[in-house]
Amino acid sequence: MDSALMVEGAPLSSKNMTAAGILCFFLGGLGAHRLYVGKLVTGGFQLATWSGGMILVIIGLSEEALIALAALGFLMLIAGSIWIIVDFITIIAGKFLDIKGMALRSVPITKPAPALARTSGFTSSRFGLFVFGAPLAMAVLVIMFAIIAGSVNEAENTRQSKTQAEQQLSERQAPVRSTQATRTTSARSSTTTRDTGVQTGHSPTCGPISGQSRDDLNNLSEFCRLGVAGGVESASAAESLLWLKVNEEMAIVMTANRLQTEQLMRSWMRGWRAVTDRTAVTVTIEWGNVEVAKGRTTLSGGDRVTIRQ
Repeated sequence: MDSALMVEGAPLSSKNMTAAGILCFFLGGLGAHRLYVGKLVTGGFQLATWSGGMILVIIGLSEEALIALAALGFLMLIAGSIWIIVDFITIIAGKFLDIKGMALRSVPITKPAPALARTSGFTSSRFGLFVFGAPLAMAVLVIMFAIIAGSVNEAENTRQSKTQAEQQLSERQAPVRSTQATRTTSARSSTTTRDTGVQTGHSPTCGPISGQSRDDLNNLSEFCRLGVAGGVESASAAESLLWLKVNEEMAIVMTANRLQTEQLMRSWMRGWRAVTDRTAVTVTIEWGNVEVAKGRTTLSGGDRVTIRQ
């Protein structure tokens, strides 16, 4: 048959089995091996499955609302990978056919047909390709899926942490969002003209405020403007230290609901760190002369909150 080889009366394709195997191993996700043997439709579909899955994973990880797309893309990558593995095994087993239904040749086309034997099953070269190629291909796929799964998990954790932080900040800012003009006027009037000694002022949310320096007073004024909801009667600050005096009702609520108090304390500590630009802070809540709760940054960088029994 012209340029095709004949093995026991059956024609062999002009396409090389080794070339198809190499293309499948390195460019299987692009459908290169199927395009090589003329299977344009299935090759294009294989390309669309793999590249489409990668695109959906990337898009899905970029926005929280599109996480379902990332899951769909991940499933497409799994299906495409299984397809590639099946194709690779079929190629090295000598069962992969070209677009005309002819088996791929494993020897140069110039060799005479009578000298050839029927190539079914594993030859030594196919067995070697299978032994070394298949485990390597599996290892590459496993590593790739592990990386993708880790990225999905990390992105989800980051989104959850960001959402929780935004919700807590929104709750702290809610009571003062509608009074921007009043807050601006108050912030300007809270700073006194003294450069030394204790600085005093007034905040709509914290009441009387005082600081050991003008910077402390400015930080405290900004903290009260952004981070305190209600129940605070006065506040004072000295560098990384913050004291908030609450009313009796607030003190009772804080000692009764320990979980909510711990969350509130951690939120206040984050806010105080933000306005002071310090990594280690201490926030103390008092009612009269009684210490209700206290939060401090530990040596390991975490926050530790203690609440009065």
